[in-house]
Amino acid sequence: MASNRKRRSAKGIGGSKQNDAHRLDPADANRFSPRRGRAQWISIIAGMGLLIWGAAVWMRGPVSDPVVSPATQPDLTPPQGAQVSRRGDTLEPSQPVGNESLVSTVNFEPLDPSFIGSNACRECHPKQFQTFGETTHAISLRSIGESRNAGPESGGFFHEPSNRRFEVSIDGSQMVHREVIDVADDDAKVISEYPMEFEVGSGTHAHTYMFSLDGFLHESPLTWYRETGAWGMSPGYNQARHPSFTRKISADCVFCHAGRIQKQVGNQAKFRLVEEPISCERCHGAGNLHAELHAGSVAIEDDVDDPIVNPAKLSRELGEAICQQCHLQGVETVPAAGVDHWSFRPGESLETNRTDYRFENRTTTAIVGHVEQMHQSACYLQTETLTCISCHDPHHQVTADQRVDYHRNACLKCHADQDCGVERAKRMERNSNACADCHMPKNPTNVTHAALHNHRIGVYPQSSADFDGPVRLVPVVEPKLIGSIEQLRRQCVAVHKYIYGGEQDLDASDRKAIRSQHEESTEKLLQSLAGQPTDPATRLALAFDAQFAGQSSLAVALAGPAIEASLPGSSVSIDGHDLIAQVAMQNRKPRLAAIHFRKLIEFRNSETDHFGLAICLLGERKTGEAIVHLEKAVAIRADFVKAHQQLAELLSRTDPRRAARHRSIVESLRFNSVTQDASEKPTRK
Repeated sequence: MASNRKRRSAKGIGGSKQNDAHRLDPADANRFSPRRGRAQWISIIAGMGLLIWGAAVWMRGPVSDPVVSPATQPDLTPPQGAQVSRRGDTLEPSQPVGNESLVSTVNFEPLDPSFIGSNACRECHPKQFQTFGETTHAISLRSIGESRNAGPESGGFFHEPSNRRFEVSIDGSQMVHREVIDVADDDAKVISEYPMEFEVGSGTHAHTYMFSLDGFLHESPLTWYRETGAWGMSPGYNQARHPSFTRKISADCVFCHAGRIQKQVGNQAKFRLVEEPISCERCHGAGNLHAELHAGSVAIEDDVDDPIVNPAKLSRELGEAICQQCHLQGVETVPAAGVDHWSFRPGESLETNRTDYRFENRTTTAIVGHVEQMHQSACYLQTETLTCISCHDPHHQVTADQRVDYHRNACLKCHADQDCGVERAKRMERNSNACADCHMPKNPTNVTHAALHNHRIGVYPQSSADFDGPVRLVPVVEPKLIGSIEQLRRQCVAVHKYIYGGEQDLDASDRKAIRSQHEESTEKLLQSLAGQPTDPATRLALAFDAQFAGQSSLAVALAGPAIEASLPGSSVSIDGHDLIAQVAMQNRKPRLAAIHFRKLIEFRNSETDHFGLAICLLGERKTGEAIVHLEKAVAIRADFVKAHQQLAELLSRTDPRRAARHRSIVESLRFNSVTQDASEKPTRK
């Protein structure tokens, strides 16, 4: 396991950029300053202002916002302390603030009746149903207590980088994860604990966990690793400052783990699981019409009229797309306009749904995925028939004692035994003649979604690849169907997402090259569209350019229509509301900011959104409501020192006892806090 994504995972559980995306620190501005000079860059962005439809109308709003004093201006950067909790030795439970947990009264979008679920396949396909049920895909996600693997046990460990202790308690089908912090008093502990609801991952390598909070799924910072048989930090969390239990799981995050979901009406960010593990219809398509045809008297000849998808009968490109919907992992992913991951249907080309991007000519080492590696293999390039299912049977699980023979036989379909070049006796002595051990060596890693066995089939060791040009983001799979303007749009959005995504893990020369691509793609896109951005994602990408260039009014003018044209709760709408809220706060317009903070609370329920709204409310002298949102902020992220400090000040006259509790928590957090200087780091008691 998880789009943070923080990087990559994003893409999936195990990482997400959702909470911090586009929060560009002013101190980082020089890294992204275009080489042509700020003035010229501003002129390019400003030119868009004349072509924004409806911008002036959309921008009309409150004109008499009260000015918030500098003392109460919010710092919306992530909190800098250690974690305390919503339970235990902390504040009393706060009242719900407009985003109560999902209950039966919540309205969900109607389910697509063409999908009937895997259980409907059992009657006619009992053998395939049984054998598929034994594969790892069939246990990709399940409720706690339903794991068929022996594995996780109660335990705990001390995480040195963050100076925190983590504990797991398992009692039957119940599992609780805790985060424990040492405080000044030897006997006092402040803890955060959540009951887990879902286990993600087959357990072949690891299990990661999810729980619900206020109707949103969250990821636990704890993962159980089979190789070590122990608990450890989830991918992306093994650092001094990590998201703790605050990382939200989006619908796209569970796309590669769940069979089917149902989204809430009017809020794409909230959903429920309809079919937990990967299902038959994820590879074969919707089954209702197929079932009706075979149950009725309609004649079917040579499968011509049968709508079910058989991957083995598809072209290589379309067959691979079924696997690539999950196993293609790029640096960035850009969907086609108006769709998301869940819009993909087996039998379609993946490029009609999205484009995944990789680095070309990167000078630093990077982990790449199965698809990129396979497409570099001579075995793949020299044939038109080699696909994923040439070596992987999706309906059968290869056991450990079958692995060597099974994969050797797959190789021998094309290669004669003598082709290896190493005498058979030596091969048997070395590794029992296991082709993959030599030609697809295993790369040990705890990072999910990374290639474990190198899928670039070859003779190793291989020399490093030669880099003959600047680093760029390019499609992992070269598009063939979409037009040049759409290709340019997706590339432009991908580069923008990477630059403003808050995770620049490139060296200086590579960052410079990506900045150049950023400029180039923006100019070409504007020229090709005659200066008129037409889709929400493009508008939003250009809005962040405008914000960075200091054109805040233009940024809001671009972001507003992007929000209106996108689905509520989608990533575009969330990032658009985030941008406008930030700009409004910078311009001291708390009423405008409050409108967008309330939407953000509805769509992502972040502690910084509640804090920002509280500051806006204080500017309007709505102290009582501000306190409620500050308490909600520390309930979500209880190490939010600034929120505790604000509460202590606001409650000092009306409720001294609660004010004292907040001051005590602040002192505990300061005692436990992780500093940037390792020499100042508190020692474990």
